[in-house]
Amino acid sequence: MIAGHSMKLLRRPLLLLTLLLLAGCGGGGGGSAAPPAKSWTILVYMDGDNNLSAGAAANFAQIRAAAASPHVRVVVQLATLGETTRRYLVENGQTSQLADLGRVDMAAEETITGFLSWAKDAYPADRTVLILWDHGDGWDQSLQGDSAAKPAAAKTVHAMFTHPGSNTVVLPNHRIRQAIAAAGIKLDVLGFDGCNMSTIEALYEFRALAGVLIASEELISDAGWTYQQLLSGLAAAPGMTAEEFGRLAVTTYRNYYDLLPAPQRFATLAALRSSGLAAVVAETDRIAGLLLDRLADPLTREATVSLIQKARAEAQIIDPFSSGFVYVDMLDLVQRFGLATTLPGLQAAATIAEYHGSARPDAHGISIVFFDLPDAITYNVYNPNYTDYDPLTLTGNNGAFINSYRWDELLHGYYAAAGLL
Repeated sequence: MIAGHSMKLLRRPLLLLTLLLLAGCGGGGGGSAAPPAKSWTILVYMDGDNNLSAGAAANFAQIRAAAASPHVRVVVQLATLGETTRRYLVENGQTSQLADLGRVDMAAEETITGFLSWAKDAYPADRTVLILWDHGDGWDQSLQGDSAAKPAAAKTVHAMFTHPGSNTVVLPNHRIRQAIAAAGIKLDVLGFDGCNMSTIEALYEFRALAGVLIASEELISDAGWTYQQLLSGLAAAPGMTAEEFGRLAVTTYRNYYDLLPAPQRFATLAALRSSGLAAVVAETDRIAGLLLDRLADPLTREATVSLIQKARAEAQIIDPFSSGFVYVDMLDLVQRFGLATTLPGLQAAATIAEYHGSARPDAHGISIVFFDLPDAITYNVYNPNYTDYDPLTLTGNNGAFINSYRWDELLHGYYAAAGLL
């Protein structure tokens, strides 16, 4: 799988270790233990109709094994390889199959919208969580823009979701966002059980959908989130807030992945306040503008190229396994520019909880794209479509972060000034 662009990579290598460690994983609590005044619906959109089928089945088993609570119900739409897509309700310790949808394309926008529209009406709650489970590919590397017809030769990378035989091999972040918004569902928490989805390009795209976003900078193994511990913790304290749920998700994740052997402790997970992302992005854009101005000035260009080059070389690398030469930790990079910045405080204010294993010591919860050239070109992970979308040529990217801010301009300006392109 390393040869492809993706996603819940290292799931298969860690599956055996996962099964061995499950019995020893610690749970976590949070919030008040008083009788709750609110109820929870946890929606899990689980697309395992691909090479993650075994992981999907294992995670569904964890969901079913979680402690029961009259105040927590889990609604799952599950597809596994070679099977039909089914809907399940897990409630009060019981699992019931609600529907067999036949063979449906879980990577299609209408399937996502249909699930959420149905669940919104059938299972309303005081607090609603949506977890998107599948491959993840972070910054949304689509080459086709909004083109309805996708050429057979198109590069089949995606933001999330892959489905064998699907006509939607590319499902960019902005189209996933549109699919969720079209359902008109109010979410308190939006979580991504897929690799690389805590990049600022993805987080900013989904910021308006939920108050709390939960995602990983790094790859996520076949073990996925620790659903049994997470849901059992919620059952024990269903009066917790959405932010406390986010903190619990990170805590239970940490409790599990810190049991891995030290060299493999590259797991990350962060729970973030979406309300804080605008300030984080604005400050990142201000830094990009300063560097662009210095690159434009012949008197400061050479020194600025050297500064950026050194910062990129020293910043915390994210995901060298499947997307090497693409991601770095955003805060670590910006701080290495040596410019006065308020980003550390702004990101801290946006962070509810954050975990990084010992193999990622300088990770802080949010990554950003910075292709490391020329290696990114040599290893075929550089994508020139990391730039504003052009509807005339159907090139570029529809992402709000890329189109609204200057990070892409900074990258291309730096590459040009350094003679890398």
